[in-house]
Amino acid sequence: AAGSVLIGVTPTDPPTYIGVTIVLATAAILASYLPAWRAGRINVVEALRQE
Repeated sequence: AAGSVLIGVTPTDPPTYIGVTIVLATAAILASYLPAWRAGRINVVEALRQE
């Protein structure tokens, strides 16, 4: 199905798999960076005191 839409891409095309892997890994890293950065800036003592 995707082969008819993507001209020149075969099911066993290694550059396609590598490209998709890089794009998905980059998206996952970017999606997790901001929450991890914000969590790392929390003052643990202050957060526990508020609970």
